[in-house]
Amino acid sequence: MCIVAEAPRFCDETDEEATRPVPTGTASAGGAATASAAPQPPSSRLVAGISAGYVMGKAEGKGDRWHGHVTAVTVAPEHRRGGLAAALMARLEAASELRSARFVDLFVRASNAPARAFYGRRRYREYRRVIDYYQPDPRIAGDRGEDAWDLRLPLSTDPTGASAEPLGRAVGVDELEWD
Repeated sequence: MCIVAEAPRFCDETDEEATRPVPTGTASAGGAATASAAPQPPSSRLVAGISAGYVMGKAEGKGDRWHGHVTAVTVAPEHRRGGLAAALMARLEAASELRSARFVDLFVRASNAPARAFYGRRRYREYRRVIDYYQPDPRIAGDRGEDAWDLRLPLSTDPTGASAEPLGRAVGVDELEWD
């Protein structure tokens, strides 16, 4: 499934446009500018974007863990603080609702207070802290890596919000579910 910012549409791996290369510097049918001629990713990826920023995610999990996952969201510095990130996140959240996901989740650096505040305003909850989620950068002397917060937003298929109730303890990366 994919969403393109200008005109949301959905596709799967059988959709020719979802896998057809788009020439550099052109826009797809939905209006999002592309950066390369590489084939577009198939199926469960959710993509919304415009030249000033983008959000990328996917639908994953099984059963009660079926959810939308935010892989990346970014807005160019000159376009920040204007509501673009919120609009992009709203599209990914809506796409997750359409796929009957129970929640949307993402990982954010524990030290990234502005991002944590942004997601808090969007009603995301701190589900669990993940110890050493971000690995040390060997190019930076003394870098020891960093913990992440797994933030979750319960969706309408989880009216009690059970999927986002805080776990109550930190977990290691080896304890994360990858299905």
